[in-house]
Amino acid sequence: MKRLLSVLCLAGVLAGPVLADVTLADGRLSLGGFVRGRAVYWRSQAEAASSGYEFQKGLSLLWLGASLTEVLSARICYDVSRPGPLDLYAQAQWSSGWAIKAGQFKLPLSFETDTRPDRLKLLDPSLAAWLLKPSGSRDIGALLSWRACDWLEASAAVVNGSGPNAGDANKWKDFTARLVYRSTAGLAVGGTAYYGRVDADGSHWLTGAADALFARGPVRVQAMGLYQTYKDERNLSASLLAAYDFGWVEPVARFDVLLREEQKPEIMPLLGLNFWVLGERFRVTADYQYHRHFGSEEIVAWTYQQLSLQVQAGF
Repeated sequence: MKRLLSVLCLAGVLAGPVLADVTLADGRLSLGGFVRGRAVYWRSQAEAASSGYEFQKGLSLLWLGASLTEVLSARICYDVSRPGPLDLYAQAQWSSGWAIKAGQFKLPLSFETDTRPDRLKLLDPSLAAWLLKPSGSRDIGALLSWRACDWLEASAAVVNGSGPNAGDANKWKDFTARLVYRSTAGLAVGGTAYYGRVDADGSHWLTGAADALFARGPVRVQAMGLYQTYKDERNLSASLLAAYDFGWVEPVARFDVLLREEQKPEIMPLLGLNFWVLGERFRVTADYQYHRHFGSEEIVAWTYQQLSLQVQAGF
């Protein structure tokens, strides 16, 4: 209870009308961040039932961006509750649309993973997002991107493949590429490919994904389909999200499905409500998750349900 009260008090202090980075030094520096606290009640059912209630510290992000010259910039982002930075990179960007980024950063893999963490519609990532690459969407390496017009952008990267704040787990590098088309009607379509070698033995990981985003006015619809292979596994996954922003409240629904080779399907529908209490700086999110695996010869069927309440405050 003390933890929840502390989060609420801090959220009240930081609450304000508009969520935007603070600019310093004549616009050369930008500072932003948010804190998030979460309470979760969960219940699982397999061969036996279990349940629990807990407070989670969630994310507490603080980021600083610096414009060093007209071309060169840098960024550092920390989750202050965890060791090591999330982002730590330098970037050179030219007026021609070309850009090079080097360091530790989030890879452009999908519209879902590209969304800022404080703007996510639901608290938990989709099943498809977990399969885009090993060790999460952040990694250490170099990224080349191009955006010469408003409707087409492309990127390619080479990374360690071991995730953030980690050395290379093997002698191979991982490669990823993404292409995005954006229309003037609010529709964007993207495609992603990822190839890597996982663990010390260099097991192959291959992912191909296609996703779409429609965002116009209060409506947001997001979909992704994915095929992934790892060792002897063959997985298909799809996700569909829809949200409508009424101003102070935003209902959200998402349905995920995962099909593993020679196994029965795994489904995860989620329902959520985002309440914008004091503008975009202060958000309260309540959601319900139902996660079910229908079992197979090797796996006992199981069900996981979760109710969560989150308070988020940004500056």
